[in-house]
Amino acid sequence: MKEVTDERLTSSAFVASDTGPYVVCEAQNCYDLRASSANGKPVPKNTNNTVFSMDLQNERRSPEHLASEDGAQFHIHQADGIRICDHFLLGNCPEGAGCPLHHTRYPYHWQLRRSDNKAWQSLSDSAQRHLENLYCNVNKSHAHFLDNNNSSGKLALTSLEVITSETYDKARRLSNTCDPQQNPHFPTQWAVFWKNGDKWIKYEEPIFSDLLSAFEEDKELHNFELRGKQYSVDLKRFVQHSMERGYVRHIQHRPSYRSLLSMMPYLQMIPSKASIPSCPTHDIPGEDPTDGYYGPYPAAWIPQPTVDQAFLQTEVMPSEAAYHSTCVLFHQSLPEDEVLVLAIYRIRNEDLWQRYTK
Repeated sequence: MKEVTDERLTSSAFVASDTGPYVVCEAQNCYDLRASSANGKPVPKNTNNTVFSMDLQNERRSPEHLASEDGAQFHIHQADGIRICDHFLLGNCPEGAGCPLHHTRYPYHWQLRRSDNKAWQSLSDSAQRHLENLYCNVNKSHAHFLDNNNSSGKLALTSLEVITSETYDKARRLSNTCDPQQNPHFPTQWAVFWKNGDKWIKYEEPIFSDLLSAFEEDKELHNFELRGKQYSVDLKRFVQHSMERGYVRHIQHRPSYRSLLSMMPYLQMIPSKASIPSCPTHDIPGEDPTDGYYGPYPAAWIPQPTVDQAFLQTEVMPSEAAYHSTCVLFHQSLPEDEVLVLAIYRIRNEDLWQRYTK
């Protein structure tokens, strides 16, 4: 693991939280779930911004075709104004690779735009989840990033403008539908807040719904009346003006966070592997972390380590019941809005297992 210093990460490190406990990873594999950096020193904290690194996918012209390790095929169009295909997310897109909508793993997708050729490039899978988690937190205003080519920058989460980067000039967040009739399981749900001192307060109805409609229609301004006073909201600069007194307040337009666990029963694009047995792993003794099993090593599909291997490590797929039960237990003490579980592994160490079962 590389050392994390001065609130910045080396190009292959990744921090999934900037307040409370951290998940420190190398590339996309999670190795440490403690509140410290890779070298055991405390990770610097900042209440308003965080640092993440991203392994950007190779640059391609429209559409960008991506293939994951589990064999899933995705495509992302370069043009703006295109949403993510909910039929694909739910596993039933009839148009396949020819679909005019985006095919992505999650109901959101983050990309950075290069300054030189204005091409959009996708972030890695772990960076997708991390940045989405930050963006859904109205108290987060900026995120510092460092890509795999050591190009750094600062992303303003309100405007999605990239600051202090010679390589990238803007970010965009692709999204699925907001209509629960098209996707009743995990539609995007937006909220609009105004700042009162150091607190963000959600607008009341009917102003709330009117503002959501104005953002959906991509309007520049929206006026409303509240308790006999007139206000004007600049939807591009994210500020609210009191037309009577001239007071200016900041506003935010952010989506609600949807955890991977909550989407698992319906999201068909979560990683899986053909080598995983078809039966639910909670039916296999020892796969439930609380069942107290101490017989033969339960995950029989994992081969025994060879003589020159101390152990074998195999990733638990999010489609497995063991992944779900482990995450539920983990988040009982570490909330999902503070820490992201990026990977879970089975470790087959015959020596330790024999000692455990005696």
